[in-house]
Order: sequence, then structure tokens, then C-alpha cells
Amino acid sequence: MGRCGYHFFIRHDGTIERGRPEWAVGAHSLTVNARSIGICLAGDFTIYQPSEIQLVSLEWLINSYLLHKYPLINIVGHSDTDSTQCPGILFPLDKFKNITSQLVKLIVNGRLVNVPLRIMDGRTEALLSDNWVQLRELANMLGADISWDELTRTVNMSIK
Repeated sequence: MGRCGYHFFIRHDGTIERGRPEWAVGAHSLTVNARSIGICLAGDFTIYQPSEIQLVSLEWLINSYLLHKYPLINIVGHSDTDSTQCPGILFPLDKFKNITSQLVKLIVNGRLVNVPLRIMDGRTEALLSDNWVQLRELANMLGADISWDELTRTVNMSIK
């Protein structure tokens, strides 16, 4: 995408395109361009909602790419940084702002492990070989000690 001010652009069909390289300063929000990654979804969400596949693509981009590369990510909307209606009242911004509050880290023997994690029914699960596995069950199978740090939202596992 030539001359795009954003780092990522998500089309109506969910296709994610790269705009500017991530190392390059964006041109998407004057007040935060130098310290942010800009993502744009095609559409006017003051008139209609984004397509479901756009939202799936955005969630994938955040969870599977950006959160692993930038673990201290803070998700904001354009209207949070500039005087604009963007992304529009029909865009579910709160859902995406809350993604980082649900972020969980896994540390095994002192090392951060980059695997997809989620909390289901109060239990932390990791995606291993295309299957969600409860970490407590995994720790029991491995004879490992496991603990939860609520402040940092970190599961610590120590394999003996």
C-alpha cells in the first residue's frame, strides 16, 4: 500500500495489508504517531458496523501478532487521541481495549513462553498443538509447581 499513513489496513473482506513498516513513524494520529502502531479498518463506523470478518482479523492481528511483539500494548481509538468521531459509535472499541486487560503471561523456569493463552471458567489455558490445555493439568502431568501472580497476570511454572 503506497503512501498509507497506517501500519496495517484491514479490508471489508478481512484481508490484512501492511502499510508503513512498523519502524516508520505513522501518519494516523498527530499526537501519538511517533509512539504508536496505526491500524485502519475500511468503512465508516458512524453509519454501519464493521464486518464480522474485519473484527476477526483485527482480533487476530492484536492477539497473534502485536501482543507478542509489543507486550505492553495499550489499545486506544482515534477519538481518544484526536478530536474526531473515528472509529465511530458502531465500532466495538471497548471490546478491543479490554483485550490487554485479559492478557496472561506464562513463565516456565524463569523464561517467558510465547504461546496463546486464555482464561476459561477461571482456568488458564494454553494453545498447544491446536488444543487448549489447562495449565494446572499440564503442571500436574509434568510434576511442576505452578503459581498465579494476580498483579502481573502471570502464571509461573517451575519444572523440576
